[in-house]
Amino acid sequence: MLALSEARSGASGKSISKKALLLTDGHWCPSPGSVYPLLRDFQSKGWVKEKLSRAKGRREIRYFITPSGAKALLNGKRFLLGEFDSLFDLIGPMVLYVVHDYTEIQAQQSRELFSKIRGVRKKILQLPFEKRKAIMEKMLALCDC
Repeated sequence: MLALSEARSGASGKSISKKALLLTDGHWCPSPGSVYPLLRDFQSKGWVKEKLSRAKGRREIRYFITPSGAKALLNGKRFLLGEFDSLFDLIGPMVLYVVHDYTEIQAQQSRELFSKIRGVRKKILQLPFEKRKAIMEKMLALCDC
């Protein structure tokens, strides 16, 4: 649905696959056998509508996100962000302890810092892209990354 939400003129099944390939940096390109059943499911839920059009003399079905689909997408994004935050809180200290040789006490103390970092991340992600990019570049420079 993300590909549909960004496509003002709708999207074809093929363009949705290409968008997934782009977003995953070439690691995943869904086949028609996975894209079209999802689109049918989204249609049955009222999240997507289709429109028949002609492109270069060929018949093409374009899919458009509906207002209820946009709402479902927003709810899905919020859910994923919450799950990501929970997972980060859960495994962050363990990763520091196991992978980065923190002591048990250091790893537990880092849990509080992770919570603060989450708050900073949320604020940064609300900024306009150019400002967000500048902040991230400054952070990378601080770390000599």
